Amino acid sequence: MKKIRLELVLIILSSIIFGFLAGILGYSLSSSQGFTIPFWHSIDFSSENLGQVLIDQPRNVVVSQDLRLKQIEHELFPSLVNIYPAQTGGTPLNQIYLPEELLAQGFVLTTDGWIVTAASGFNNAKIKYQAVDHQLKEYGLGDFIYDSATEIVLAKMPADGLAVAKIGSSNDLAVGQTVVLAFNRNNVIPVNIRDIGYDFSVPSGAVLSSEKLVKEIFLDYQLDESLNGAVVVNLKAEIIGLVVDGRVVPVDYFKNIFNQVLSAGKISRPILGIKYIDLAQVEGLSDYDTKGALVYGALDRTSPAYGQLREGDIIKKVNDIELNVYRGLAEIIAGAKPGEEVDLLIVRNNQEQTVIIKLK
Repeated sequence: MKKIRLELVLIILSSIIFGFLAGILGYSLSSSQGFTIPFWHSIDFSSENLGQVLIDQPRNVVVSQDLRLKQIEHELFPSLVNIYPAQTGGTPLNQIYLPEELLAQGFVLTTDGWIVTAASGFNNAKIKYQAVDHQLKEYGLGDFIYDSATEIVLAKMPADGLAVAKIGSSNDLAVGQTVVLAFNRNNVIPVNIRDIGYDFSVPSGAVLSSEKLVKEIFLDYQLDESLNGAVVVNLKAEIIGLVVDGRVVPVDYFKNIFNQVLSAGKISRPILGIKYIDLAQVEGLSDYDTKGALVYGALDRTSPAYGQLREGDIIKKVNDIELNVYRGLAEIIAGAKPGEEVDLLIVRNNQEQTVIIKLK
């Protein structure tokens, strides 16, 4: 009797061990083919590595991309507008806006009609402009306020009770991240972030201005002038960038001016008044440093930094914020206020020192 029980125990243990080993072998073989079955996670059918799958007893299958795009459409489209040159009237056919007449697109910032769009669509002072919302209602545009640092425009529609866009943050974006390009009020395309930085094809293009915000979000999608004012949103349907002349301007470069426009009706950005090279964004200048802003060219007498900064100085920190591949000089200065004093940690002749400059 004891012998039978012992044999039974051995059979059970053997079955458990061989079953466990077979499971490991099967999991390893499936992994080697580019597909893994998660033990505790749901299966995402939007994955490019999914391959062919046969599920006998599905647990929690997630088909996410199409569903999320539909949700983004529902949340985002009511806050988008198309902008055309205003029609002068006449027959019904003369009042139809054609796709080739589209000047720009934009998004609604406030319920009472402030919108944000690309400045390049408004270069003719002799014509009037008309915005069309998702319900095909038309609004004349006025009170144009131009931001020279980013090439965007805030304009006012005579409206009330509008749906407004959600504003996100571009500071925490990452290369490879999936975002959504939305345009023409009814198109959404999932795209990936290819890079975040500067675009220049000649060495002189690497010389930046402390008053110009030119860092951009590069997408794996070809942008052209037909997309001026189109928005880039994250998967929460929050706007994280605006298309301006073929580049995506990060939203954090201009969202801090919204309160200025709404409260004072104008934009006041601080001025440091220098030209520089962002050492973290170029190759070939490692003898200077791999991070920081290299002051390039003599300073004009009108610059608030005149007499305190010199050509060849390397600005390492602003108010103890390090300049690096993620944070450049112009964007940190843009976060200050006119008249504010900033502490700059600089390297001059291989020696560190601090200078205090009052911005204009």
